[in-house]
Amino acid sequence: MKKFLVYLLTIIFILSTLTGCGGVTSTDSEKIDKSMTGMRDYSHKVLYGDEVVVVYGTIGSKQDTAVLYNLAKSYSQGFQKEIRDRFIIKSDVEVNEDDIKNRHIIILGNPETNQLFAKINEKLPMKIIDGSLVVGDKVFKDESVIFKYLIPNPLNKKKYLIVNGALNKKYMPYILYVTTPSRNAEYVIKVNKNEKYIGMFNKTDTQWLINKIGENSWKDDFKTKESEHFIFHYSPLNDNVEKNINKIIEEREKAYEEISSKLNISYDEKIDYYLFMSDKIKQIYKQWDFDFWLGNIYEVYNKENKDSFYKYFIYKVLIDKSGLPLSKFTQLGLYGALDIDSKYSGINIKDVVNSDDYVPLEYLTTGLLIDRSFNRDIVYPEIFSFAKYLVDKYGFDKYMEYYKTNLYEETDKALYSVYKKELYELEGEWLDYIEGIEGENSEK
Repeated sequence: MKKFLVYLLTIIFILSTLTGCGGVTSTDSEKIDKSMTGMRDYSHKVLYGDEVVVVYGTIGSKQDTAVLYNLAKSYSQGFQKEIRDRFIIKSDVEVNEDDIKNRHIIILGNPETNQLFAKINEKLPMKIIDGSLVVGDKVFKDESVIFKYLIPNPLNKKKYLIVNGALNKKYMPYILYVTTPSRNAEYVIKVNKNEKYIGMFNKTDTQWLINKIGENSWKDDFKTKESEHFIFHYSPLNDNVEKNINKIIEEREKAYEEISSKLNISYDEKIDYYLFMSDKIKQIYKQWDFDFWLGNIYEVYNKENKDSFYKYFIYKVLIDKSGLPLSKFTQLGLYGALDIDSKYSGINIKDVVNSDDYVPLEYLTTGLLIDRSFNRDIVYPEIFSFAKYLVDKYGFDKYMEYYKTNLYEETDKALYSVYKKELYELEGEWLDYIEGIEGENSEK
């Protein structure tokens, strides 16, 4: 279990940054503690009790601050409670000398949105200068650049700093979706949909540096076939895809048309759709990335895989044209309300809400992740049914208004702003409605 937790800590890259507070200072000549060896060391230290301060910025717009605070809340949601409790959320004005001295730091945002980031920018191995990210011998100017890395904290070289940034604040909501392929990787730079760099720092006694960045890790040596809305990429060795490519295209084009019509949203360019034979092969090529905001879809397609997850992938690309809400509850609910996925059809929603595993909605509305300890076969039907109730009773346009309000207001506030009712009131209405359903109608 402990090995798994170390692995999980690393995969989500849940980690730290620093603060520009006075009191604790470090000079460039100060030596780095010899125990500071990288990601595995950081993961072990957090696993065995070290605390982490997650610092969100407050100097951008209201929406910027809301997004960064939401990211800070979401960072530790994938962990068990004893580890989650070690992650302390603070704003860039709340961090103090004691935090710098005794805790690892995670910093979120960029110099325009986080004043701690701005204060330390010149001390970092990846600097934002005149709207560009300067890394070793390269300068990245794409507005879609997202980066994250782990270094000894320049303000206290006995603790780690993890920087999670986006060059343009428009892309800050997607910071958590950029991944590394290795538990050893210390930095990742996602430049655009076809360019990504991953590696480790050159370590000296006093600094971790990047003198020369490596080659683009993005691989795309696939065969392609285009349809009206997609460019499909797949290995010429994948006989299963080759044999079924026309069927694959037909199914996904049909799903696109249905989802696009219901959302009244279309995609301006063709969506790049990658088909892999296995999860292992997918991870070799694309790691754990989920680049829906860039118009990429990654699907494992094989004989055993007969679910309709591809519909959710297409939905994610299309709905992202409206933005990414602060809560997964909101965007997942809308998907369920569209009534296009049969995965949970046949489930009796009465049995769900009356079961001992029923989770009150307030516990499902916090952040970009749903707590892993919850039973997905319970909470997903809950979320789908609640959202469908809102759409059926108050209208689709009302739900979309709520969706867009949730881009910058937390879920309970967004619901009240649009529906003029508290979450618990809407939940009560929905539960009363469920109790009144009889027979086959109680199946979601």
